[in-house]
Amino acid sequence: MGDEFQDCILLVFGTPRTAVFAHLDSIGFTVRYGRQLVRIGGPDAKAGYRLVGEDAQGAIDCILTVDEETKALGYDFHREIERGTELTYFCDFRETETTVQSCYLDNRLGVWNALKLCETLEDGIVAFSCWEEHGGGSVAYLAKYIYENYGVRQALISDITWVTEGVQAGQGVAI
Repeated sequence: MGDEFQDCILLVFGTPRTAVFAHLDSIGFTVRYGRQLVRIGGPDAKAGYRLVGEDAQGAIDCILTVDEETKALGYDFHREIERGTELTYFCDFRETETTVQSCYLDNRLGVWNALKLCETLEDGIVAFSCWEEHGGGSVAYLAKYIYENYGVRQALISDITWVTEGVQAGQGVAI
């Protein structure tokens, strides 16, 4: 396992029979030239959203702009941000007695759940995949590698969903 795995990580325990997948990536934006942004995945893009990131010049905390006429995405910041810099939503974490709200919880809780599994797992594989939010993801080649090298044919995905009309909070797991 080397460069061909990019930013993915496989943790192998004992004689694996099952793999668990969790994804490490996030939706957001990539900076292009002329203060323009390109979507990564399918982010909601409304003017005024707070975006954060970091380039070689330092930390970035900027505001998303949307040209009303062309719908082009951009940013408002006191300097040019280096091209290729990734920007994600500012984390506005909120917790009550019964709920937790924050951006990227599917990634973060899925990874946390998979890491907790690693504390007691004896025979299995935990796979941390990338770019699942866009472009098809890395699970296909990770699953192929896992099958060809360990014979594992079954897997679980450690992820969460959000509350909708079909998924009610507090009603158990969504499968």
